[in-house]
Amino acid sequence: MSLILQTFLPQVARYLPDSTSNHEPVLKRSLHIPAQLCREVAFYDLLFGKFTVSVSRLTQMFANKSSRVFLGLGFILLFVADPSGVRDTLGPGMALLLWIGAIGFYIAMLFVVVTLLSFTQSTFGRFPIYAPVTSSLIFLIVFVSLQTLIETLAPPDPSQSWYVLFFNITGAGLAIETLFIRFVMPGIFSKPTSSQQTPDKLLKLGDQQLPLADVIYMAAQEHHVQIALPTGTITVRGRLGDAVAQTIPDQGIKPHRSWWVSARAQPMLIQQNGRPALRLIGGTIVPVAKTRQADIQQWLDRYPVTPHAPAAE
Repeated sequence: MSLILQTFLPQVARYLPDSTSNHEPVLKRSLHIPAQLCREVAFYDLLFGKFTVSVSRLTQMFANKSSRVFLGLGFILLFVADPSGVRDTLGPGMALLLWIGAIGFYIAMLFVVVTLLSFTQSTFGRFPIYAPVTSSLIFLIVFVSLQTLIETLAPPDPSQSWYVLFFNITGAGLAIETLFIRFVMPGIFSKPTSSQQTPDKLLKLGDQQLPLADVIYMAAQEHHVQIALPTGTITVRGRLGDAVAQTIPDQGIKPHRSWWVSARAQPMLIQQNGRPALRLIGGTIVPVAKTRQADIQQWLDRYPVTPHAPAAE
């Protein structure tokens, strides 16, 4: 199972946009991958902890070594416990194939459900979903398919109740899923360490080299970029896209095609004249494109900033 995930999923990941990057992927432009596949769906786990996931993040998640190890251990547990009795009925070899198929089917259904929810939330707005409900539905589809296949290959066991077996498997599955969400997934998508964030990295644009950690915001002005620093604002000849390409997600975000805002500016999402905007700690108001509002909110959820009051007039 681990070998299948290790071989297949990294290949899929090459053709999906990276939701943890500010860079617009070349493959996204060439293959016209829908933006909804990058849109994160909001969930509550079994204990009502909030988390988000997208199709592209699912691909990265299952391609990660920690996920493969966790799934491998889950597979061993299922094979040894054999709750459906398939090992005793059809033999170890067939049980091995059926459980691999069941886990693969579960992962495929997970991708389908998240894809549907991504399109739904992009149309009707973002609303948190209780993950155990969607997971139970997936478990039901996988369980019915597996049991039907088992009964096709061997006579059914009249002493075995489908209902009891389904609730037992679903309960165990939800417990394992919660452990994964709480203890494995945060490690996969954790923020970069201080050494990875490279706070002393220089922003190179035109003839300027500036400490990236000092940049408050950048704004495109025709063939120039206005860069706000603690000491004042400078204008440098160059393209905003070249500057943004040197950043990482936790350092800032583009709320508009002509702006990039640093996390150090402590942006707050507000409504100004009925339109979304970001208010920075110095009082600067930055426009937010309507198509970017959901992405901005997701970024603020993932990288929360300290709330601040409006600058004094």
